[in-house]
Amino acid sequence: MLTAPRAQSRRLSRLWNDDPLTLLLLVWVAMLPIQFQIGDVGAADRFSPADIVILLVPVIALHRLMLVRGTWSLAHTLMLLLLPASLLYTLVVTGGLTSYAIVNKTFGIFLLFLAYVAVTIGLGTFDLAGRAVRVFVISTTVVNVVSIIALLLYWENPIVNDLQNDMDRLTGMLVDPNAYGGLLVAALAFLIPGVRHGRRMLPPVFHYLAWISLPLGILLTQSRSAWLALGVMFIALAIMSPGIAGRALFGLMFTVLIVAILAGADAREDFIDRSDRPQNIDSRVQHIRDAMDAYVEAPVFGTGLGSFYEKHDQIVHVTALWFLSDMGIIGLFVFLAFIGVISWWAYRLANARKEGAIGDLTLGLLLSHASIIGLSLGIEAMYQRHWWFIMALIAVLYAKEGLGSRRAAATPTARYYRSPTR
Repeated sequence: MLTAPRAQSRRLSRLWNDDPLTLLLLVWVAMLPIQFQIGDVGAADRFSPADIVILLVPVIALHRLMLVRGTWSLAHTLMLLLLPASLLYTLVVTGGLTSYAIVNKTFGIFLLFLAYVAVTIGLGTFDLAGRAVRVFVISTTVVNVVSIIALLLYWENPIVNDLQNDMDRLTGMLVDPNAYGGLLVAALAFLIPGVRHGRRMLPPVFHYLAWISLPLGILLTQSRSAWLALGVMFIALAIMSPGIAGRALFGLMFTVLIVAILAGADAREDFIDRSDRPQNIDSRVQHIRDAMDAYVEAPVFGTGLGSFYEKHDQIVHVTALWFLSDMGIIGLFVFLAFIGVISWWAYRLANARKEGAIGDLTLGLLLSHASIIGLSLGIEAMYQRHWWFIMALIAVLYAKEGLGSRRAAATPTARYYRSPTR
């Protein structure tokens, strides 16, 4: 049975660290719930200060940027090469490239991989991973509390929520209510494993604020994609621990019931009407059809990176179908292989650690990862920064536990990568 040093399972009394890379990454994690609209509403006109923070990583730790053995697979390499290869293919086929394809998609994937590598180096212990997760949940909770207050008071401001364009839906600081709802579900997933033994991951004040505000926020986003993410998370939880799933589901349903009673009949009726949105369903179905048409047009390599967004001025809203339409069957295969590898690592890690605070952390990582997979069925989720944070933690803790087989560790690909000295 796997064991962990006692120091790794104790609650930490502070969030900072003497390592400048670790400190920078904690700042990056704290900024994951923050994003600003810098132009017209659209996926290409959003700015996240977290990206500026992660660009500082090579400045302060260039000599440490190397791949930790066990955190990388062939699927990672293929994913890293897929976007620039598709960009080159698009240039050859169409004779031109859009700024969306170059900046948002290609440069964006490199930035996410930089964050992935940095997390595996700077947050590579259970102690630091737990600290980073607490920062993530606290930061998300603070933003969510402010956003809920602003929504309930109809406080119009340029920072949180867009009351006019989003039909009174909670959007937090991520502009998009679907992406924001997915963020809240991912944060909530880390609180759930502790319900079995009454453990608190956060200080008391933040613990109760998170348990109240995160489910309420998920409800107020009125995001069916977020609710789908919540459903997939509970399916994963029921497989891993039916007892915890039952208690957590009862708690969430009780919270929803209390909110519904306090809201009153008129508010409940308005909420149901706004959540219905049949025109949105028709639009999503049409986007799926358009994506399949693009696949039929170019089944192997796709119609080109960014082509769907350029043609329809809208994303596909299903991550796998975006890969299929823009990058063909090859792109879909690489995406499924990449997510499949991380999912297998998450399952192995959570299954190995079933007790104690570290068990809560590993199960939380699995549930959070599962929730974003569910979210990817309703939006284009590949560029959700917190997903890469979660995947990097899964990878480095999986590698630390030595759960990979010796045969896998001895593949020629793995020999090219050196692990940093700890």
